[in-house]
Amino acid sequence: MRQYLADVVARGFKSPHFPFYVLTLAVMTGLVLPSLVQDGMFMDGMIYASVAKNFANGMGTWWNLYLSDTLLTSYHDQPPLTLWIESFFFRVLGNGIYTERVYSFTTALVNGWLISVAWRTWHHDRPGIRQLAWLPVLLWIVVPVCFWSFANNMQENTMSIFVLAALVFYLRFSNHGHWHHLVFAGLSLFLASMCKGIQGTFLVAFPVLHAVWIGRPALVKGVVQSAILAAIPLLVYFMLFQDEVIAQSFHDYFRDRLVSTFNDPGVATSGRYYLLGKLLLELAVPAGICVAIFFLFRKQVSGPGYRAAALFAMTGLCGTLPLLVTLEQRGFYLVTTMPLYAMALASLVAPSLAGVFSKPLPTRRQRQWLAGSFAALFVAMVITATQVGKTRRDADMIHDVHTAGSVVPAGSVIGVSAATWQQWSLHMYFARHYNISLDSRSHHHHTYYLVRQDSENPPPGHRPAAEGMRAYQLYRHAGGN
Repeated sequence: MRQYLADVVARGFKSPHFPFYVLTLAVMTGLVLPSLVQDGMFMDGMIYASVAKNFANGMGTWWNLYLSDTLLTSYHDQPPLTLWIESFFFRVLGNGIYTERVYSFTTALVNGWLISVAWRTWHHDRPGIRQLAWLPVLLWIVVPVCFWSFANNMQENTMSIFVLAALVFYLRFSNHGHWHHLVFAGLSLFLASMCKGIQGTFLVAFPVLHAVWIGRPALVKGVVQSAILAAIPLLVYFMLFQDEVIAQSFHDYFRDRLVSTFNDPGVATSGRYYLLGKLLLELAVPAGICVAIFFLFRKQVSGPGYRAAALFAMTGLCGTLPLLVTLEQRGFYLVTTMPLYAMALASLVAPSLAGVFSKPLPTRRQRQWLAGSFAALFVAMVITATQVGKTRRDADMIHDVHTAGSVVPAGSVIGVSAATWQQWSLHMYFARHYNISLDSRSHHHHTYYLVRQDSENPPPGHRPAAEGMRAYQLYRHAGGN
């Protein structure tokens, strides 16, 4: 076995593609980790980390998760699977700030691996193109919203894993005809929907689109296979809803979160077609890379490249276009479909690159590429190391949270004004680091009170309780214990 592994490694180093796998990893590292290792995070990512941490520490139940004593005491903003998985990392790694960061980067690595597996499975009978599995991964990770999402612990990171797993299983079913692969694909779509809702099931359209790609005789089979993919999640949900607790949990999710995305003007973004414009902007970087590859090598792209690109692009649109009916449209909603768009773009230029790599590289040139790729990875890791201990956003707020947390007992409730209550990130940092809740109800009397230094005064009978705060000031009731 040891000799076999040594032979595999040796063959890998000799492959002309190996430097580009290393380079792709270097790009992923450089785009994600320098931001991810710093303190401070987008509010949604902080919510998920806080809820997962609480669940790992015995606060909340499987179907009634918990954020704080005064905000989202029963958390149903999303289905719970992502938070269950992330909570396992907290159980293993503890409550430090790097736990959610390890989890988020792990999801990036798994996504990249599954994209390469899907590419290899699709091109199982075209060895030259199959070996270009690093290309769609590279085109995917350079999409700004993708590396931003992995730097901020978004739920789309996990949902995308199960969507890609469904794609891999379906492609294996298509290649080999083993029905258990189709069942696993359907179960993967169920798991995707358990991460962030029905948008995770858009891949049910792939068999029909794939049948169109093959030709008219396969259309009926494609429709049947899509129906099976749709039926499996429905069947699993039907069985789950027989339990009253689970049914109530999803009822609360539909009522409190899902319905509001369609009829609550308060969550509306800039327009119904916002995501289409955002999609074009996000794809500008990988599209630019493909244009450069095409003109650099100047080889006519064959028809199959166009057809495969159309198939993957249409599948991606099946996950994007339905989101246009909602009032709430955020750029990171596109993350789950980006692997499909990356595979579409890669399909356009893969024939050109396959022709280039079909010619053996001189040993010296191979070593130069290998040394350059490892140098890029080393530079990315050094840059990451220089960012450890820094704060990338909300620096004053985080400083004050830690200052207050050193004084206020964990699990306490701090009084705040109605205006300060609206600062949601403040809630998240207190909940994430100290399990401290904030309360703006005037009839509740709390030992500690937090005010903004520039615009607020404490209630009568409070005196300063902490020094060196930057944006806020913590006060303690004079009669407090």
